[in-house]
Amino acid sequence: MKKLLIVDDEPEILAIIEAFLNAKGGFRIIKASNGQEALDILSRDNSIDLVVLDHRMPVLDGSATFAEIRKNGLTIPVILLTGSVGRQTKKLKVDAYLFKPIDLTELLAHINRLLKL
Repeated sequence: MKKLLIVDDEPEILAIIEAFLNAKGGFRIIKASNGQEALDILSRDNSIDLVVLDHRMPVLDGSATFAEIRKNGLTIPVILLTGSVGRQTKKLKVDAYLFKPIDLTELLAHINRLLKL
């Protein structure tokens, strides 16, 4: 079973994504409400297969979180949830972008492609 870390500061978004992916089966969902919490989880759990990361969050935003993930040597796929892709966001070189409002079918397609499912 693939383990996904979903990071978003909006509890409703976390719940919607978790319910959708649980309904599709084959995934274990771990949730974090900000980038720092996500980094803490990643430092303790090296079995996470993919991260779905919101761009705009308090404490530590998606850009800074992604930079830390790569700085720490983690090469797991990252999907960035964003309202728009600006010049700074494009420099991140995440594995996929997904624009809000989220199309859950498109999210699943990116997850399946990145995890080769």
